[in-house]
Amino acid sequence: METALTTKNADNFKSFLERPNIKSMIAKTLPKFLNPENFFRSIFLSAHKNPKIYECSPESIIASILQCAELGLMPVLGRAYLIPYWNGKKKRNECQFQPGYQGLMDLARRSKEIKDISAHIIYTNDRYKIDYMNPEKSYHEPRFNGDKGEPVGAYALWFKKDGSKTIAFMTMDEIYKRREKSVSWQAGQKDSSKQDSPWYQWPDEQTKKTVIKNSSKMQPCSIDMQIAIEYDNNAETGEAPMINFDTPETEKAKKRLTFEEQIPDGIDQALLNDYLQLCAENTDMTIESIKESAAANINYFLKALEIYKKKIDREKRGNKKTKSRKKTDTEEEIKDASTPALTLTASLLSQKMIFALNLGQIKKCFL
Repeated sequence: METALTTKNADNFKSFLERPNIKSMIAKTLPKFLNPENFFRSIFLSAHKNPKIYECSPESIIASILQCAELGLMPVLGRAYLIPYWNGKKKRNECQFQPGYQGLMDLARRSKEIKDISAHIIYTNDRYKIDYMNPEKSYHEPRFNGDKGEPVGAYALWFKKDGSKTIAFMTMDEIYKRREKSVSWQAGQKDSSKQDSPWYQWPDEQTKKTVIKNSSKMQPCSIDMQIAIEYDNNAETGEAPMINFDTPETEKAKKRLTFEEQIPDGIDQALLNDYLQLCAENTDMTIESIKESAAANINYFLKALEIYKKKIDREKRGNKKTKSRKKTDTEEEIKDASTPALTLTASLLSQKMIFALNLGQIKKCFL
């Protein structure tokens, strides 16, 4: 009976994702280097391995798949995961996207400044030395035979294209403190039947991912990696992205401040206007509709604007150091710097599904 039910759910799941409007929407979100058919195949395989996904709300499934697509990560080989969670407030299962540590490393390598990255766990019976002042003197010799002992910490190695190398180490106590913030970990502690989340199923991978995330704050990471970390943090704390299905009447009934009223004093107006124009030019939305959507999710918009500003500032500083470059080159680089910001807008703000997708288009998928 259970097998028959699972088969039926699998068929419904596949039919749902293969609806022309949904399939087209997901395919358009994928980067050019990912084959849509291969991507959909990885989604079906992920659900087959974890049938609880079939029981998740359709809007949460779409939101999670779109996050995978936006970042160009397939839920295979530890690159990313589609994880069903029980939402106690809404009394239903919801699907959440979480990047794996291999996926984060893939995203880190997309930076123009990062050549490679690796993460490793140190055990009590390993030989090791961590030297922050002189990373070249650091070493780690794992014990491959016999008892490795208990884990004492983990470290991430960042290799930059200029030849420099940095190392970041975290003790297990520091890692466990972050693990305890995870709602899925907390749920498993209360109920052993719910110990099917990443921290229980893949503790080593989660340990490595934690040290990569923590050390990324001091690295010139790609915009995609910053977005992935933001998604992961939200999933860990239970702030899953949800598509808003409120009716226009409900929206009008809600009292909200306008976009202009929520913009803090001191924001560079010229930068803000450039950013809004950039979003409008690369979406099917007008500046006014963008403002309206952003007003409902102002924190996400301001975060995207802040990271965009940092990217522009970093490009400008780099240009000042290169005296031989012409002014036209500088302008072109700043223009290029805006490209990942579009991904940032479409992704960070899509946590409320307002920029990556048009709300009306989303609703049509479920009619």
